[in-house]
Amino acid sequence: MALMSPRFRLLEHSQVNRVSTSPLANPFHLGTVPHQLRSTARSSRLQFAGQAFYCPVCEAQPLRLSHTMRRPVSKRDIALKDRLAYYLLKGVNKAIRDYEMIADGDRIAVAVSAGKDSLTLLHLLRLRQKSAPEKYETVAVHATMLKSDGTPCAEMDARDALKVYFQSEGQAYAFEVVDVGAQPQPNCFRCSFLRRKAIFIAAQRLGCNKVALGHHADDAAQTTLLNLFFHGKTETLSPKRRFFGGQFEIIRPMIYVPEKKIVRLARACALPSISAHCSHTVTSRRTLVKNVIRALEQEYPKVKINLFRAGLRHFRDTQDGALQDGF
Repeated sequence: MALMSPRFRLLEHSQVNRVSTSPLANPFHLGTVPHQLRSTARSSRLQFAGQAFYCPVCEAQPLRLSHTMRRPVSKRDIALKDRLAYYLLKGVNKAIRDYEMIADGDRIAVAVSAGKDSLTLLHLLRLRQKSAPEKYETVAVHATMLKSDGTPCAEMDARDALKVYFQSEGQAYAFEVVDVGAQPQPNCFRCSFLRRKAIFIAAQRLGCNKVALGHHADDAAQTTLLNLFFHGKTETLSPKRRFFGGQFEIIRPMIYVPEKKIVRLARACALPSISAHCSHTVTSRRTLVKNVIRALEQEYPKVKINLFRAGLRHFRDTQDGALQDGF
């Protein structure tokens, strides 16, 4: 079949591999197949049988036929960031449905660390409010960790940049301060505990009944291996968990979303992500496990997805894990 425009050419395609598009089946794979058509220009807009098609996922990744062949649409109709958000929201909505994370009337405290993950979560939850069946509110909560001399533990203080961003978006927010220097021998566990405690206190003050965290599928896979290495268990991050007898619920709406998709959306939306690395990050156990997974993927590409599946399978097998109390 000849193309309608000389700018595009028809390429022979290899055998189509049928891949499940379910986020839980493999959140690290786009569920894609090889390109049948590829533009010779930079744009991924394609001309096929007199109709224009474009890659709805990205400019560089293979096309997903189940979406590209559904209907013709002009590249000018939808911005890149909207297309990326649309596909990330699929995973977010599935997680919310699977674990009943959000209900009508919820007031959600979104823990924002100024990193790409938490800012992307806030962006997606705000975007979801426009079409979600549940009516809920969001409040961004940022906890700043301070040393004994009053300076932030992170390389940069994110409060000024976050304040400008929240005000420009009309987002309700609150800043909390945690004095880490007053604690004896601060470590990753201690800092995480103090940060979460500050967020819980802020959530109670702000009238929130749920706390949303920006953990994603990669975090879940790493946590599974962490617990296996250092605790002899296959537990992972709980998509949903009650705390303090049900007073609060922690939810992780991006549990099905891989990190690489979050990075692309954060860049496309120009989110004010600020690098806030702790001095102990390089030597932390999580960094060690992350490097181990990356090395193993060179020989066994399915290592990460297998860890992800094993962790969630354990969660589902443990006596209705979504309803267990954290304290």
